[in-house]
Amino acid sequence: MKRNVIAVAILVAVVTTASVVLSSGKWTVVSTTDDSNVPTSTPITAVSPTTDDSNVATPPITPLVPTKKLPCGNANNENTTPIDIWRRAWDLQEYFCQRIFPAVVDSFPTRYKKENNKYLHTKDDFVSASGGAASGPLEQMITFCDQQAKSLGLTRADMTFIDIGSNLAAFSEPFARRGFKVISFEPMISNEFAHRSTMCLFDPKGTAKNWTYFNVGLGAQKAICKVFSENTNIGDGVTFCSGETIPNDAAMSPRGTINIERLDDIIDLTEINLCPVKVDVENYEKFLMMGGLKFFSSPKVKYILGEFYMDAPPPYKAKVPLDEAYARNLWVFNKYKELGYKMSGHGWGQVELQAIPRTHHMDNLFIWRP
Repeated sequence: MKRNVIAVAILVAVVTTASVVLSSGKWTVVSTTDDSNVPTSTPITAVSPTTDDSNVATPPITPLVPTKKLPCGNANNENTTPIDIWRRAWDLQEYFCQRIFPAVVDSFPTRYKKENNKYLHTKDDFVSASGGAASGPLEQMITFCDQQAKSLGLTRADMTFIDIGSNLAAFSEPFARRGFKVISFEPMISNEFAHRSTMCLFDPKGTAKNWTYFNVGLGAQKAICKVFSENTNIGDGVTFCSGETIPNDAAMSPRGTINIERLDDIIDLTEINLCPVKVDVENYEKFLMMGGLKFFSSPKVKYILGEFYMDAPPPYKAKVPLDEAYARNLWVFNKYKELGYKMSGHGWGQVELQAIPRTHHMDNLFIWRP
């Protein structure tokens, strides 16, 4: 799609003491008072495509990043500490709910809608088409978490659900509403604004620490990578970093860049009681595990809901070359076994998977530690 642009104002939303300006492809929070505790920047004239982009269901924006308060935590800032990342996550959500929401999503009524306590994409998205309902065994995961809590003499408020690749919070939101602590990871900008808005419906002030959202991807090392998704399923992002084959497919479109962090640099399980962990990163599991070996080696990680992505019948397409996708899945399969996990396509504790599929997609991969 052509990106010739002319300088025109797209959006200036006044929210309390700040403005949200879409400028040169970025959301910028512009303070109108002397407030050293919030991100500030100089507004720039906004730009808009001169061509029709109605088939692209993501606003041309990049993730909110404080310019003063905390570091971004990407490849350009190697000194970012775990506490910086957590504080940034909390600060951004509080700022979003109190200063930006609902102006952002409501300014794109053709791209976002509110349904079933969630903000969703209006079209071209599988999760949104289902009303934001979880496509996997949500109730089974909640039951397992309740059983774990009971065995430890704990309550739901003591248990944490970690959602890696949370998309539009189809799993995260039900866990949060039922009283569990939740940690969500979702780096795609189009999903981020809907995800944050859903969190504002749950916690209007954005100050509760029982649901933490990280707008980063997880990989083997800090990096800035590109993300693509299918035009018929825009929220389902696939990550491509340096040296990886970028898809040359008219059915897929670039969705900007994302920051990559290491899971072990963010999560310390010492004081966390885990529910089943959900992992949905579209064939990026190998790199997730490389940056999270301490996490996945922990005996606290007892149950995981994952997937094996390969080629599948239409409307699915091969987002990663088949040989590469299989090689990644085989690495993950062997690594799980090396760490003492068992796997099944039928449920935790069910018939064990002896080999991984080479030519088809496995949506629900049940992984557990005996």
